[in-house]
Amino acid sequence: MKEKNSIFYPITEDEKEKFEEALSILARIIARNIIKEHQQMLSEMKHNNEAIKEEQNRLIPVTKWNDYYDWPPIGGLRSLIFNEHKNGFNKVIRRVNRRVLIDEKAFFDWVNEKNNTFS
Repeated sequence: MKEKNSIFYPITEDEKEKFEEALSILARIIARNIIKEHQQMLSEMKHNNEAIKEEQNRLIPVTKWNDYYDWPPIGGLRSLIFNEHKNGFNKVIRRVNRRVLIDEKAFFDWVNEKNNTFS
């Protein structure tokens, strides 16, 4: 008869069933953990997408526009603001007291609208 510590030690049917049950339990635990991790990742992705959407709706002062975007330069923005009622740029700007703010999302919507007009 072989030693119990040997790797060739035959297991009984009862030991085999217990081993398979333990493997099944372990597999379920691992699957649950994977599902939890994926749910957390999805939740974080949704949160990040909401943060990006919030950023797109920000109001940027005209004087700070070039801190975020290279085009148009401030002088070009001021020209657009001066002629806001002729070119439809009034949809893009918000005035708070003497401060003029650019609605970022509205600006890019306006650019796309103008681009489609000339195409």
